[in-house]
Amino acid sequence: MARLVLLMRHGEAEGMAVDDAQRALTAAGEAQAAASARYLTGYAIERVVASPYRRAQQTAALVSQELGGGFSSSELLIPDADPVIALQSLAESTTDNLLLVCHMPLVSRMAGWLLEGEGAWGPGFATADIAVIEAEWIAAGTGLLRAMLGPQGRL
Repeated sequence: MARLVLLMRHGEAEGMAVDDAQRALTAAGEAQAAASARYLTGYAIERVVASPYRRAQQTAALVSQELGGGFSSSELLIPDADPVIALQSLAESTTDNLLLVCHMPLVSRMAGWLLEGEGAWGPGFATADIAVIEAEWIAAGTGLLRAMLGPQGRL
């Protein structure tokens, strides 16, 4: 049975800081994340997992508030993480529709692997953009891109 893996880039963040993990969303980034979240209500998301970086945590909190649930965190979703390990570890352990909130370049690399295969890059992700991918199983090149969403709706 196919399920959905939704991949979301965090909203717009503050400029570079001494500790990248502590960069917060800007006011515009908060608005972007909240706007994108409104388009997720029809996808029956059962689980939200976010990078532990502050901007991803803030984005996941805004999304979870819109969806009426909570979220968990995973070190597997930091910017330079391995996309295959992240997807296999987080998505293979469940059959739930899953939303992963993370960063570039990881979000594009995960989409590329699911949609095209090993070493592929997926679509470009502006801040708060979301790829909706249908997959029966988590393997290279097995996903189907069902939609790209952003703060303005369907892209």
